[in-house]
Amino acid sequence: MGAKGGWSTDVPTTGFANAASLDLDGAGRYIDTAYPGIAGNAARTVAFWIKTTTAGNHGIVAWGNSTNNGTKWHVRLNDNANNGPVGAIRTETQGDFTIGSTSINDGNWHHVASVYPEGGGELGTVIHYVDGVAEAPGGNGGSTQPVNTSVTADPVTVGRRNQGGLPGYFPGQLDDVRIYDRALSAPEVAQLSAAAPTTDRLVMHFPLDEGSGTLAADLGSGDNDGTLIDPTPIAPTWSNDAPDHLSHSLLFANNNDLLRTDYEGIGGTASRSVTFWFKTSLTFDNGILGWGNAAGDGLKWHARLNTAAADGPVGALRLEIQNGRTVATTPANDGLWHHGAIVFEEDADPDISDVVFYLDGELDPVDLFTSVPIDTQNTGGPFAVTLGGRLQGGAIRGFEGNLADLRIYDSGLTQAEVREIMSGGMTGGGDLAITSLEYTPGDPGSATITWQSRPGRSYRIESSPNLEGNWQEEEDFWESQGATTSYTVSGIPAGTPKLFFRVAEE
Repeated sequence: MGAKGGWSTDVPTTGFANAASLDLDGAGRYIDTAYPGIAGNAARTVAFWIKTTTAGNHGIVAWGNSTNNGTKWHVRLNDNANNGPVGAIRTETQGDFTIGSTSINDGNWHHVASVYPEGGGELGTVIHYVDGVAEAPGGNGGSTQPVNTSVTADPVTVGRRNQGGLPGYFPGQLDDVRIYDRALSAPEVAQLSAAAPTTDRLVMHFPLDEGSGTLAADLGSGDNDGTLIDPTPIAPTWSNDAPDHLSHSLLFANNNDLLRTDYEGIGGTASRSVTFWFKTSLTFDNGILGWGNAAGDGLKWHARLNTAAADGPVGALRLEIQNGRTVATTPANDGLWHHGAIVFEEDADPDISDVVFYLDGELDPVDLFTSVPIDTQNTGGPFAVTLGGRLQGGAIRGFEGNLADLRIYDSGLTQAEVREIMSGGMTGGGDLAITSLEYTPGDPGSATITWQSRPGRSYRIESSPNLEGNWQEEEDFWESQGATTSYTVSGIPAGTPKLFFRVAEE
């Protein structure tokens, strides 16, 4: 990066927790990367938050060869009224362009996405979104320019583009810049642009990132912390084996080693969704999470993997409601990490046939179901939510393998929301979010982190120089200071190029 510009605490109102945006001066400061970008005619999405008053010939996200037709991919704002609305989003290949219809250089935060679909072939198939809404073409929407992006020329830059050897630097603020190697759907773009992705529907959330101890924190709205049941001879074990974006999981041994809670669950025919990460090779009766009364038809809600070949593929997701069951299609007991979601949306005739399965973010069709009306009993006590097993006729049907990031929502999630959860989003976190990060230079320097917090809680603060490998623990069990809490990391060596921080509730 160049010498001018810096970070700003002015950020868009959105559901991801960040403390700063990138404030660029248009005079030489930008982000340079080694990522070559997406090549040829492959699908792609470029998305970002932007705040600016400029309409100059600059670059926001750019890569490729700007000397041969069709071989670059530059996303910027339009500066030529003869081409379309000035200040509207503009995507260029070399030799042609397509422009949106809404000017966004008004000094306010806007979310932008440029989506090029699979098999599009021509630049005119690009769909621009502003604040989650698809744009009608505002200029040259029918471009037939073939797309053949080069990845042997300029790699991806943010805040600058190279046009025939001449740099164009962006003046303004950028945040949450993303490149996907696929075309995001309209609901997915809407989720990225949401001012506040819904978390109040998250009634139970066990990240299972404690890594030690006998308690697991519930970060959902119900605040129903769980207790690990420690039977003899094998207790549930904290594990460092976890999906890439998570730090820990809980290893269950099918030995009555449950995570018990006081949460009654969702009752009657109300909408609900359960999501979880799991890793297992089991082939026997089991339970991932469940609640309700197993003594009456339709009175329970038990999520597990299917192990009865007569009911469907062994290892596929399965939901039971007592004498009613539904089984998905794809086996997932292959010893690898998978993300599962089981979704029920209440309608006029609620039945187990309304249940929808997602595996690794994709719709997993139902292979078999036995129809029984839903009437879940949520009276708590022995019928309260358990994780790592389920109570069936007084016996515990336990899970064998790893579980992580288990959640219950009191609504029927969309596929876009399931995918957002899978990538680590839509966390309630007890409203935990980093709200500011202030760096004090020196030799050594220091950084003060402030976040939203809950009274009576304690927090773990960790740092990483590169978001890779193990995170360094800066402080453990830092006591809450009320609605907001601050912690100062000292001893940062002079010349440290960058340092990332994260905060987790203990």
